[in-house]
Amino acid sequence: LRLAFKRLANVSSMRVDGVSMEKLLDLMAMSLKYRLLCCSCPGEIVDITLCHLANLRATTTDTRIVRFIDKCSSDLCDHYADLGPAELNGIRQELASLLLNHQVPVAIFRRNDVQNRDGTFVIPASGDLAPGHRSPGTVTYFKGGERVRTERFAVAEAEGWVEREPGPPWALAASLLEG
Repeated sequence: LRLAFKRLANVSSMRVDGVSMEKLLDLMAMSLKYRLLCCSCPGEIVDITLCHLANLRATTTDTRIVRFIDKCSSDLCDHYADLGPAELNGIRQELASLLLNHQVPVAIFRRNDVQNRDGTFVIPASGDLAPGHRSPGTVTYFKGGERVRTERFAVAEAEGWVEREPGPPWALAASLLEG
């Protein structure tokens, strides 16, 4: 992973010394780790990647680069479209395991109170739920395979979660790529 980040940093137009390179690599690794930890469902790792590609595409007018990014986005969708939640979660777990022992405090995370002094993250107790999931404390009763009623019980922090309806995979990223 470190080698991949180093190669990525070296293709940019900026040149950094050894100490700055280490700090940049730590920032990249901790940013990836935080993003993985905050995913509400495994498919979000594909959404995140597609959003990054869409943002890269928006920064250039070079038609060769635009075509390359479009090809990467298309290949990503083609490759991951048939994977189910379990397979995507396996990918997410594998990426997270690569970063498991990487606990470097990063100033921008510390300033925004998302990281502790020891490099561990403070994961939000609110946000968007995975599509189709209900807020904590929601209980649905069924009888004979039919939904009878749904109740919501008071649960600490439950009001901070936003329910999303199920939609096509990677709909957010797809809309960004089209725009």
